[in-house]
Amino acid sequence: MKRKAGFLIKMLSVFLCFAVCISCFSAADNYSVVSHAETLAQLQAKQKANKAKLDEIKKKTAAAQNSIAEQKKKQEYIQQQIDVTEDNIRVITEKIELLEADIKAKEESIAAQEQKIAKGIEDFKARLKAMYVSGGDSGMASVLVGAKDFYDLLARMEIIQRISQRDDELIETLNAELKQLKEDKAALEATKAEADSDKAELEQAKADLNSAYEQSEAEQARLKKEIEEYAKNKAEIDKQEAEIEKQIQAIIAAEAAKNKLTYVGGTFTWPLPGYYYISSPYGSRTLFGVTKFHKGVDISGSGVNGKPIVAANGGKVIVANTSYTPGVSYGMYVMIDHGGGYVTLYGHCSALNVTAGQTVNKGDVIAYVGSTGQSTGPHLHFEVRVNGATTNPMNYFTKAN
Repeated sequence: MKRKAGFLIKMLSVFLCFAVCISCFSAADNYSVVSHAETLAQLQAKQKANKAKLDEIKKKTAAAQNSIAEQKKKQEYIQQQIDVTEDNIRVITEKIELLEADIKAKEESIAAQEQKIAKGIEDFKARLKAMYVSGGDSGMASVLVGAKDFYDLLARMEIIQRISQRDDELIETLNAELKQLKEDKAALEATKAEADSDKAELEQAKADLNSAYEQSEAEQARLKKEIEEYAKNKAEIDKQEAEIEKQIQAIIAAEAAKNKLTYVGGTFTWPLPGYYYISSPYGSRTLFGVTKFHKGVDISGSGVNGKPIVAANGGKVIVANTSYTPGVSYGMYVMIDHGGGYVTLYGHCSALNVTAGQTVNKGDVIAYVGSTGQSTGPHLHFEVRVNGATTNPMNYFTKAN
């Protein structure tokens, strides 16, 4: 009896030890899941920070591009003003050339008129000299004395007066014409001075416009350099994003290796029963103005919000994330390790029905459709990863499903 009791006590001790060991392994396993979840949260925080930087880069790039477009419009306007100014300069230059030709013609006319006046004066002087040589006043008197009668005397006096008057009138006419020519020349020179001033103003305006055009060119060059810097920064952030994604995949692979589950096998079941519309397939796509590789498929449809999401296959929940930032990453999401390197991800959920470390069967409700994280509306983002690398989820389904 004592021997039997001793045996039972030993067996109980072994059982208790075994139970404690199982408990320890389970606790350690859960701790590992939580630890990875925390690491994923840290990576998501980095993704959030990177998204903020990318959004700022996108905003600044768009602003710079808009500024370049404005500068180009400004240049078009400036060029139009330059063209008009150049046309005006050409017109006023032609006007100045015509005025210069008219002034030159007036100067020639003035010179000719001055010669006429000089000749008239010389002729008058010659007559006076001739009269002086012939006896001065006595010469004129002899002309008058030689008259036959009184009427002849009057006629001779009339002739002498007319000759004198004609000389006076000729000189006066020539002087009046000379005065008019000088006035005309002065008017032409005044007009030319105004034209020269207008041309100088136009040339200054053209110089200012050219300067404004060059400043616009310099501003565009500066903005283009900024855009190049933004592109470099974006490339660096994209590189960081790729590294973060690589780390996430490494965590998934490490978790799968730790679990050492054998792949459950069989065809996956559709994760969103009753909804089969693919709003965004696997592969490259453009969202929010940025082209990226879409790592899964988006399943949606009318009334999909809040509908139950089921496990595509049996396995262990390795991530059940409920902490998220609006507009960033997957939002609320679940990741299930199916063994053999196979992991599925269910993103943008409105609520979760499982916790990390929990074992689920194919078809179990694990979450509900939502629009959390970087999402434009209610849908399920579904991924299938093999050894951490994403694959096309549609390869695991047939129309019969």
